[in-house]
Parts: sequence; structure tokens; C-alpha cells
Amino acid sequence: MQKNKNDVDIEALLYDVSDLANKVSGMGINTHREFWRDFLDNMYDNQPMPAFPANRKEIKDYYWKVSLRFTLFLREVKNLSWIGATHLSEVVGGFLMMPLSDKKRPKMPFKFTADLIEKHIMKSHRDMFGIKAINSVSFLRALYFFAEYLASENMFSPQERKHAEDTDFQKTCLLFLDGASFQTSFLFSQASW
Repeated sequence: MQKNKNDVDIEALLYDVSDLANKVSGMGINTHREFWRDFLDNMYDNQPMPAFPANRKEIKDYYWKVSLRFTLFLREVKNLSWIGATHLSEVVGGFLMMPLSDKKRPKMPFKFTADLIEKHIMKSHRDMFGIKAINSVSFLRALYFFAEYLASENMFSPQERKHAEDTDFQKTCLLFLDGASFQTSFLFSQASW
């Protein structure tokens, strides 16, 4: 995929997607030209809406567009694979959508607090044995990169920028990562192999 996409790029993409869809027919992979054209347009051409929307559908669309642009940032700036970039973007998208799934409307589009991060980890990255360390570390890594992305795109409002600076968001991610690393190494040291 290129920034200056053309019909040849779309045709090649559709050929690959159709081939994959035929190989794994039960996955329901979308092979419609319009879907992929819209997907690429949103990823490469459209900046997220400048004003944070008011209703739930528009907020979901807003976060979807932000997630697509974040995927591109991870691919082009952080040099991650498409699969890795997509995974981290989806992890952040799940975090951003958390208030909507709790039937709340976020007041700020990008609010990061230790309490929200911990709540998300406890809700989304745990099983009957405890917190899934690898998923949690992946989530924190994604948030760390997401803060860089928001800063690079000037997407923090003045209020959000102040909040992020006051809480030193990236430092909070690193502290969580240190804690997760300590807990993981402690668990491994206690395991009887």
C-alpha cells in the first residue's frame, strides 16, 4: 500500500484479500472494493474530526479513524509490521471505547489516568488465574506509542495536554510496565519447573 494509492494498488490489494478470503472462508473477510477504498481513504487521507463529537455513533467513528491513523503511525514511524501495528491499534481502540461500553460518554476524547488504565487491564486483560501479563504489557506499550502519536499529530486539546503533562502519562505507562515486569519475573521465579 502506498500513500499515493491508485486503482492498481486497490486491484492488487483486492486480489490478495480475495485469495486470503478463499483460503479461510469462515472468517468473513470483506472483499468489496468500496470497503477497502473507504478504509484506505480514512487511513491515509482523512484527519480525525477536529471537534470531539456528541453522539455515540460519531464517537465510535471518531475513534475508528484515530485508530486507523495510529496504525499508519506505528507502521511508518515506529517501523512495526502491519500485523503488529494493527494489533496495538486495536488494543488502544478497545481502551478508547471502554466508556462507551459502560454506557458513558467521554468528556475528553483522550483521557489517561492510572485508574482508567488499571480498570481496563482488570476488565480486559485478566482470566481466572489473574492478570495476563503479556496482554497487559502489550496494552501499555500501545498506550505509550499512542501518547507519542497524539503529540506528533497535535491531537491533544490544551486541557488534555495539561492533564497528560500533570500525570506524566508516559511515565505512568513505564511504571505499570516495571510493575508488570516485576510481577512476571516474580511469578517465574516462584514456578517449580
